[in-house]
Formats: sequence, structure tokens, C-alpha cells
Amino acid sequence: MTAGVMDNRSVNSADGGGELTAAPADMTNREKGDGAERTPSAVRIRDYIRPAAALPPSASCRDALAVFRRDGERECIVVCTAEGEPLGLVMRNGFFTRLGQRFGAELFDDKPIERLMKAVSLTADADSPPQTVIDAALRREDGAFYDCVPVTENGRLAGVLSVSDLLRMSRDLQEEAIRSQAAIALQAANGMEQISASVGRVLESARLGDERSAAMLELARQGKDKLKRLADMHRLMAEQAVQQESRISALREEALAIGNVSALIRELTEHSQLLALNASIEAARAGEHGKGFAVVAEEMMNLANRTKRYADEIAKLTGGISAAVRDHVGFLQSERAETEGSGKLVREAEALFEQLFQSAETNRASTGEIGRLAESSRSAAEQAGEGMRRLLANWSGKA
Repeated sequence: MTAGVMDNRSVNSADGGGELTAAPADMTNREKGDGAERTPSAVRIRDYIRPAAALPPSASCRDALAVFRRDGERECIVVCTAEGEPLGLVMRNGFFTRLGQRFGAELFDDKPIERLMKAVSLTADADSPPQTVIDAALRREDGAFYDCVPVTENGRLAGVLSVSDLLRMSRDLQEEAIRSQAAIALQAANGMEQISASVGRVLESARLGDERSAAMLELARQGKDKLKRLADMHRLMAEQAVQQESRISALREEALAIGNVSALIRELTEHSQLLALNASIEAARAGEHGKGFAVVAEEMMNLANRTKRYADEIAKLTGGISAAVRDHVGFLQSERAETEGSGKLVREAEALFEQLFQSAETNRASTGEIGRLAESSRSAAEQAGEGMRRLLANWSGKA
């Protein structure tokens, strides 16, 4: 039989009960792990099959013996139908063991080969996934474990796989898996290095952020202290304004009292003038005897006039003082209102600076936590990368 192109047929199980489907599409599914596509395997069954000797069921054991003798390395003969479909298998060791028995050659020499063939325990399609075929071969019973595996294409025999072929194919699959895992590990190690570099940049940013947060915290503290001093000054100014207003009010009361005294003095002066005038009149009536009284009356008149003039000046001064006091009281009241308004604004600004101070402290604490987490992440990434590199070195040594 000659080899041909095989289709995606099935692989018969070792116990002959049913079929283990392993079409190329199934291989595609096997080469996808956890949703991530992998590179299709370069190991193919068709690259390992060896030419097979095929005989029809009617061929004699003598014909099979001739085939084995022509090729001392041939391990099996496949018994096939006229269409090339494998029916049975004649293993070299089992065949010669049967013929080597007493009268074995005479008994089986001209008998059909189907008398000595064994049922095929496993048939593989040329496009079957290699690992599927290897797994099926390993599940065969002990009596069929070392049997060759016929390989078909389009239902026709294309060749066979011996146990050594299966082992070589398994070794190549393992080496391919190691290379693939090494490539993945290398990518992971490179990714870890990139992660470590990125985390390093985050750590540097966190350090700068911590420095700026510290500066902002210090500025907020200074602003808070200055606003507190300003608030204290405003409170002191408000207290002083109240005290000044109280003192000015007392001064106004005293000025009013002085005005009242001046009015009383003026009233007394007017009475004194009237008395002096009366005295002058009486002195004039007295004639020569009233001259002394006239002089006294004149002096009293002069004194009363001067006293009245001084009282008027005092009243004028106290009136000016009272007016100035009223104006100053109004100014103090307005200034106190403005001071109280400014104090309210200062207190609000102080509260805002307190919030800013608290926010700056919280921000610095958060920045510090980010820095610690970034440092921990970088350390973990470096350890993971180092582990990947050691694993890669071990795989490289095995490969």
C-alpha cells in the first residue's frame, strides 16, 4: 500500500468500543488555553509515519513470513481490505512466536494470515492531534501496548507508527511545549520588568507628590497660623472699639454735665447782673451815701458780664465737644460693624484653611500609602521577574 493524503477521520479507541474523535478543528480548540490563542503545533503525525507492509486477509502466513524476512527491521504487517482499510495487525514478535511453537510452521504455513492477525487496537488519522493519539496509545491494554498504530488517510492505510515513533513524537511535543513555555516565561519576565519600571515611575511620582504635599501642608499651616493671628487681632480691635465707644459715651455724658453746669452758671450770672443793676439804681437814689454801693454794684456787674462771657465760651466748647463726640461715636459704631464683618470673614477663611490643612494631611497620608503600595508592588514584580528568569534558565537547560 502507498501513502496518500489523509482526511480528518477518527481514532479508534484501544478497547475497540466506539471512536475517539480528533479532527483538525478539535486540535485548534486544544491549542487555545484560557481563551488565549497559541501558535499551532509544528508536530504532525504525518511526519512520523513509516511505510507499512499490507496484505489482504487471504494472504498466507508464508507470504507474511517472506515480508518479515525481506525486511529484518519491519515490526508489523497490516491486514487490509481491498479498499485499503485496516482490518488487523500482525506483529513481528507475536508472529514468530506462533511459528516457533512445535509444528507451528507446518500448521500455519499455508493458512490465511487472518488466522494469526490480531484486531487493531488503535487507528489514527494523519490529521489527528499527536497528543490525542499518544494518550490513546498509553491507555491500551498490556497485550496491545507495544502494537503498531496504523495511520490512515481518507480511510486508506498510509503507514504505521511504532512505539519508538510515538515516544519520539512525545519527546518532540514536550520540547515544543518547553520552548513555548519558555517564550511565555520570557514574555512574562519582560512584562514584569515593564511593570517594575512603571511602578518605579509611580513610586517616583508618589515621592514627588509626598514632597509637594509636605510643602502644601507647611504652607497651609503657615496660612492657618497667620489667619489665627489676624483673627485674634480682629477680636482685639473689636474689644478695643467697644471700650472706646464706652469711653466716648462717658465723655459725652461728662460734656453734657459740663453744659448743664455752664447753663446754671449763666443763669446765676443773669441773676447777678439783675442784682447789680438793682444795686446801682438804689445807690443812685441814695445820692452821696450810695456812692460806695455804686462802685460795688459796678464791679459786680463787670464780674457777672465776664462770668456770662466765660459761661458762653464754655457752653460753646462743650457743644463742640458734644458734636465731636457724637460724630466719633457714629464713626466707632460704623468701624465696629466693619470690624465685626471682617472678623466674620476672617473666621470663615480660618475655617477654610483648617479644612485645607486637614485635606493636605489626608492627601499626604494617601500619597505615603500609594508610595508604600508601589514599593511593595515593585518588589513583588522584581521577585516574580527573577522567578521567571530562573524558570526560563531551567527550561533552557532542559531544552
